[in-house]
Amino acid sequence: MIIGIAVFFILNTFNTNASFNADACNYSWDPSIDLSTCLAKSDSKLVDPWYDLDIDSWFKYKILDWVRNIAGFLGLVAVWALVYAAFMMTISGWEEEKVKKAKDIVKWTLLWFLWVVTASSLIAIVVNFMYSF
Repeated sequence: MIIGIAVFFILNTFNTNASFNADACNYSWDPSIDLSTCLAKSDSKLVDPWYDLDIDSWFKYKILDWVRNIAGFLGLVAVWALVYAAFMMTISGWEEEKVKKAKDIVKWTLLWFLWVVTASSLIAIVVNFMYSF
């Protein structure tokens, strides 16, 4: 309840144009319910940046979000491949064939990770450049 009241006063301090009826609010232990109830009763609305932007900006942010998610997933795969290669090297008993295979996994994982980082950076640069006009 204290957090909900603090958020209420902070929001009202920064938003002087909001028409807000504090008497219509029911306070409970969950501030998210308190705020949504108060906003619904006062005919105010929260701004959702994904849907309140124009369609071009929305599409730009969706592309960048997809690229970031894919690059993050591939980064996670790269970390797991490096852990696997380290495990292989640990249990290899310094057998030449297994050590070579582990070193190849490390080499190709690092090269592909570098390629993913470069590609995602280039895509972000191109998308930001296209939408800068």
